[in-house]
Amino acid sequence: MHLRLASPEDATAIATIYNQGIEDRIATFETRLRTPGEIEQWFDGVHPIVVLETDERQVIAFASTSVYRPRPCYAGIAEFSVYVERPHRGRGAGRLALERLLQEAQKAGFWKLVSRVFVENADATFDLIVSNLGMNNFPDPGAVLAECFRVAKAGARLVLTTNPTEHLSEFYEVFRQILWELQKPASLERLQAHEAHRGTKESLSALLLAAGFRVVKVREDRFHLRYLDGSAFFHHFLTQLGFLDDWRRVVDQEDEEHVFALLEHRLNQVARAAGELRMNVPMLYLEGEKPDGEPFSL
Repeated sequence: MHLRLASPEDATAIATIYNQGIEDRIATFETRLRTPGEIEQWFDGVHPIVVLETDERQVIAFASTSVYRPRPCYAGIAEFSVYVERPHRGRGAGRLALERLLQEAQKAGFWKLVSRVFVENADATFDLIVSNLGMNNFPDPGAVLAECFRVAKAGARLVLTTNPTEHLSEFYEVFRQILWELQKPASLERLQAHEAHRGTKESLSALLLAAGFRVVKVREDRFHLRYLDGSAFFHHFLTQLGFLDDWRRVVDQEDEEHVFALLEHRLNQVARAAGELRMNVPMLYLEGEKPDGEPFSL
């Protein structure tokens, strides 16, 4: 077996393997098969692609990186994919390709790779399932928890950590006040929905119970993020990486510049009056257990 950086000459082999993944419907949401010409466009000189080939120089697996998001603050992050030709799956080919890709991505200047993983596991497989900040990012947390229940063994633990509602409450209070003053009811509704999606101790516990888990431990705590002022808050890497895009979607595009200028100005005023800008971050730990026998029902 040989690992190497791929080139556009490998486009036909990569397209064949990728299209197998599309046809099998277990590795991607894509449904349209790709041509070698389309695969050639992946080679942008920035994002490395690695192939694994046999001693006969047949490509049997590939691992690729691609753009995560176009904004400059995400320049060090790439999305990755790993695909293996059907006859060679389950033999470690994907792991070898991924290990080499990690090396090449680091050389290319990427410090983080992310992906979306399809889980095809049998019932009652896992003793422990852990999710950090997943519950406020899943579009359908109930469906995710139902799948967790399916793959959990009897007695297995499900451990969830998240930041519930009241997260960055000082910011949201200012945001809400500005939208109210500007008479933007549609944006206020979107902001309310955005805040509510984090859930509460009670609503998240209810989701665990509905999925069949027994809630066995709940822990709550909080800390504060501290900033010089509103300008520092908006320019902070964490704000730009994790929150800013969602906040911008709350307002209409034609209002965005004005609303965010007001937000920064108001937060700067708060910071001047208090000597700093403090943001509340509540923390919630939930631990569920899959009971023996039939699942609970509400």
